Amino acid sequence: MVLNVASRGAGAFRPLHLAKVLFHPRVAFIHGHARRISPATNGLLLNPATKGIFPVGVRAGSLINSYATTAGRGRSKPGAEKKTTKSTKTGKKAAPKKKTAKKTTTTSKAKAKPKPKRKVLTEKQKEAKKAKEFREKVKELKATALEPPKRLPEQPWTVTFQGVYPEAAKNNEKGVASFKAAVELAKSISPEQKERYVAAAHANKASNIAAYDEWLKKHTPLQIKEANHARRRLAQLGKASLPQLHDDRLVKRPRTAYLLYFTERFEHGDFKHMGAKDMITRVAEEWKGLTDAEKVKYQKLQANDIERYRKEYKQTYGQDA
Repeated sequence: MVLNVASRGAGAFRPLHLAKVLFHPRVAFIHGHARRISPATNGLLLNPATKGIFPVGVRAGSLINSYATTAGRGRSKPGAEKKTTKSTKTGKKAAPKKKTAKKTTTTSKAKAKPKPKRKVLTEKQKEAKKAKEFREKVKELKATALEPPKRLPEQPWTVTFQGVYPEAAKNNEKGVASFKAAVELAKSISPEQKERYVAAAHANKASNIAAYDEWLKKHTPLQIKEANHARRRLAQLGKASLPQLHDDRLVKRPRTAYLLYFTERFEHGDFKHMGAKDMITRVAEEWKGLTDAEKVKYQKLQANDIERYRKEYKQTYGQDA
């Protein structure tokens, strides 16, 4: 009876269709309206056969629950939200590193500059550059060559001339006239004056030796060796003619087999009656006439002298020969 009344639209049930209410659970507003008005949705439904009332709230409730469950499928669980948050944070941390790398690359590219083109010199500029390098080389060699103390005159005649020249210059014009007058005056000195000048020359020689030895002590043997090499080089370049520095500490170079034979023949005194040129020619002929067996003696002496040179070189200069 209730269903019939509801379907006919009596009273408040006229705008409500129970079939739509029961089979369209997703419409939440209709559900609420049905619960307030329809006795079927409130849990009581008349059975026409038994004329009794049985609950239908279970069916309606299941439909309503299905709507809630379906609508909630898109929701994420609390645990899932935390995981998503963590992964997002990790991604954010990695991002700054990539940005930094890009900035570094950009900076390095900005700093890179094209190499300047090499300037081509003219012939005049090349000559000027070469002359400048030559001057610098000569200056360097002169510094390496060292400069020993100035020597006093050691020859009696030189000492005598220097002694009488001031007097000769007073009475004569400077230049050739003064020089000639000093020479004549030096020749005419008394024996006492001559003896005095000779003694002064000997004293100068002793002073020179003492000053030179004192100067040598301020330099190592290696410095003296390099100074002599620089002096030879300056002579080859034609920029200076400096004598070699004498130092007993320097290592003597090894002698060849021929030089050892020559020294032996010279010390025997067989060529005292000969001149230097004839003696050299004679010894050279003798050396050529020796057999290989006779030369072995001097070749062994040469090998021993080379070994001696290497040892002394290392001890004196602190480096290998």
